[in-house]
Amino acid sequence: LNPDRPGHTIESLLQAADSTPWIPFDGSLNLGYQDEPVWVRIDLGSDRTDIALLEVAYPNLDVVDLYYVRGTDVLSTIRTGDRSPFEQRPWPHRHFIFPIADQEFDRLYLRVQTSTSVQIPIAFVTPTEFSERDQASLVRQGLFLGVLLVMALYNLFIYLRTRETSFILYVGYVTSMALYQAFHHGLTFQYLWPGSPDWHNIS
Repeated sequence: LNPDRPGHTIESLLQAADSTPWIPFDGSLNLGYQDEPVWVRIDLGSDRTDIALLEVAYPNLDVVDLYYVRGTDVLSTIRTGDRSPFEQRPWPHRHFIFPIADQEFDRLYLRVQTSTSVQIPIAFVTPTEFSERDQASLVRQGLFLGVLLVMALYNLFIYLRTRETSFILYVGYVTSMALYQAFHHGLTFQYLWPGSPDWHNIS
């Protein structure tokens, strides 16, 4: 949506559907830091036989609202984001996953507002495609975090034997790196504190 016209609501967008300026994009947005919400309009039409899920693959967005629209009517709304408890997500995943199949709509409106970087990578996938890609991603992340954990434990063992400060400092550094990577990929919110969005945003 044109950033020169802030303050939109779903009602105002639907009322001025033909006069509201929209900026085309190729499926991935990176708008840096901004206070105003970002609106994304997605026209799908009626032929959606090859897709079942909409994925927003950036887990650190504060507010993510999806509106299912037909004509000028809002059929349903899903409100999520990392400021809401994890259990409220329509799909239990670190990314934001929304059901598309069996929905009687012709247009989607996505509203994103966040204090972090506004990154909105959007993809339409089938459950099989999503599962295969997600499993590969989890393996890569698990291997990386596993290596960091082994390094931390190894240096902790050396510190306990030698009591040299440099080793315990390195343990803290590696542990902090592992926690940051897990946070950045949404793993801490999903597995460590899913019911504490306030703590997640502080961390």
